[in-house]
Amino acid sequence: FNPPTPTPTPVAPPPLEPLPPQTPQLAKVDQAQDISEMTHTGVIVQSDGATGIINSMKKYFDQAMILIFQNGTLKALKWDGSWKKAAHAQAAIDLKSASIFRIVYDTKFPYHGHVIPNPINDAFFHGWNQGQYPQHITIVPIIDNKNVVGMLLGTCTKQASQKFQIRHIESIAQECLSKVIQDQLKKAG
Repeated sequence: FNPPTPTPTPVAPPPLEPLPPQTPQLAKVDQAQDISEMTHTGVIVQSDGATGIINSMKKYFDQAMILIFQNGTLKALKWDGSWKKAAHAQAAIDLKSASIFRIVYDTKFPYHGHVIPNPINDAFFHGWNQGQYPQHITIVPIIDNKNVVGMLLGTCTKQASQKFQIRHIESIAQECLSKVIQDQLKKAG
């Protein structure tokens, strides 16, 4: 005879602590192309919203970038001026091999920690950050209808990474979905 297993009682999460007020510097924003006219996979992108998202990310990170899927490929859409893009930087980020980007894509959960060297991560940072790995990276998926449509990427010091909660960046990702990736075109048929 097996006694019944007790059902755990749900416990409410602790109250959230407010963030200390910060006065961010507005980011100098670079972009891959004139995104106000660009379309990808049936989505129209608004450029002014992308600049606002980058500025929101700069409250928490030294470097910020919006990555988006175009024609089935993950590419940098917009980034702040602190990134040093090499002339030979690959436009597409390979998701077929293990990397920080594939972890976010496969799990649909944020990556928050240090970067583990591997060929894909090496190629990204050689192309975008003069081969320098940051102390800390946070990548949050931008999800629409259970599909990853893009990612927000931020880098900072390890100490700075302990001063915010992932939920704040997830909130920016939701804002990115509504302000940057909007006006989905009707599917043919």
